[in-house]
Parts: sequence; structure tokens; C-alpha cells
Amino acid sequence: MVDGYRKPMSKTTADEWFERYLLDHGFDPGEHEPDLSTLGVETHPDYLPTGDAGQIACEVKQFGKDSKLARRLAEQRYVAASDAEVYGPIRNQVAEAAGQLKPLTSRQMPLVVVLANPAGAPVDLSFEHVIAALYGNTQWTVAIDPSVGGAVDEGRFELGRDGKLTNDHAYLSAIILLHRCDLAYEASRKILAEAGERFHGEPRTAEERRERMAAAIEELDRHDLPTGHCFRVEVIETLSEVAVPLPEEWFAGGRDRRWRCNAEGYYEMVHGSLEPTD
Repeated sequence: MVDGYRKPMSKTTADEWFERYLLDHGFDPGEHEPDLSTLGVETHPDYLPTGDAGQIACEVKQFGKDSKLARRLAEQRYVAASDAEVYGPIRNQVAEAAGQLKPLTSRQMPLVVVLANPAGAPVDLSFEHVIAALYGNTQWTVAIDPSVGGAVDEGRFELGRDGKLTNDHAYLSAIILLHRCDLAYEASRKILAEAGERFHGEPRTAEERRERMAAAIEELDRHDLPTGHCFRVEVIETLSEVAVPLPEEWFAGGRDRRWRCNAEGYYEMVHGSLEPTD
């Protein structure tokens, strides 16, 4: 660094994925790691993209494949992982990203952390898993009545301790999960689902299973499957009452999903579908 100048870091694969998503959906990603020192901001968030609903700030994080858990998974058939190993990578990346975004709180714009896993690290970026990383380890709770010596309800899953956003980083507006979709795989699933509607019930014999498999392969052969990839996101709005809300116009593509906590305290999907897309 010379006289306050900082050479921008090279783009990661996750950065390239995110830029592709933004461009594909009509957003302007802007410069990578813009210099904001003239605004009194010394950190360098990855992107300040703009769209019809204004500008937001995004820090993009990806996961390294080389971890203790990854090495154990490569060496052992069965592995027991601690809560720190299961949820720690997500919590650590959110905390690091939040540090880059915090100096922008005075700008009154939505602050967003984007998580992606292009290297295929042993990190679960499903909505359910990330919610537990953000708001507390998953635990099974059941009420016990000592007078009868047993459970008095059916029990339920709850979020317990160690959530990264429970008390930290209230200025974050949303967590974005960025996924790459294989277009051929996506089209194949749709074709096979439509073909399967012609059958009734489960196959009863091995011969019937072979006939259905042959019919599925024949159906696929009749189509020219697309090539390449596209990208979709899942938006998890945070529970913060002080963060600047992320406008609905952001991340609302046809493959995208958006999750919001309802009045009963449960997250529900407010945009998108639960149909598998990748």
C-alpha cells in the first residue's frame, strides 16, 4: 500500500458467479472492490451494485475445500462432526463479511452478505442449515412431566445457542445463498417429471421398473438438452429491526427464492417455489 492506495484483490470464483448473476438479471455490478476512501470508508466491500430500486452493498464469501473436516471425510468412511465444524464455516464467513460492510451503515443502504461454495467444500448451504448457523444450533426439545416420568408433547425442533446473528451484526439486511444451476440437469428433471405423470403408482415388479427406465431414457433422447449454467439465489431476510430493508425488486428472478420471518416467528417463503431447480 502506498499513500493510502490499496491494490484491489483478484476476483474469486464466487465473485465471478455473483457478477454473472447480476448481469443476467439486469443489475449493474459496478467496480469490484471500489475505493470508498473519499467517503471516509476504509474497507473495500466487494460490490455496490445498482438497479431500479437503488444501490446496495455486497460482500461475497466462498469456502475453502481444505479443512480438518474435509480431510477427515477423505480419510474415513464415517465422521462425527461438532457443531463448530458444521456451522463454524458459515458463521466465520458471515462475521468476516460483516466487518467489511459495517463502515457503510451510515450510508443507509441495504448491507448484504453473499455465500457461495464453488469449490464444493463440505459446507451445507441449504436454507435450513444456514438458518441454524445464523440463529442457533438445531436442537430437539420435548416437555417432560416428572410425575408421569415421560414426555407430555410430541417434541419439536428449535434453534438453540451460538447463532451468529442472534446478538451480532444487526446492521445486516440479508444473507444471500448463491447457487449454480446446470441447465441440462434442470431440463432433464422437468422432462422426467412430466414423463412420470403418465404412470400411476410405484412400479410393482423389476420388469416394470426396467420398462419405466427405458421409457425415461427414450423421452430424454427426443429432446435437445440445453448446455451451460445459470445462477439462482436464496434471500434470507434477517430478523433485525434496525437494518435497512432489502427492496423486493432485488434478487427476484424466476429461479430465486426469498425467505422472511412471519408474525408467528417462523420463516416462510415469500417468493419462489420449493420445486428443485438444481
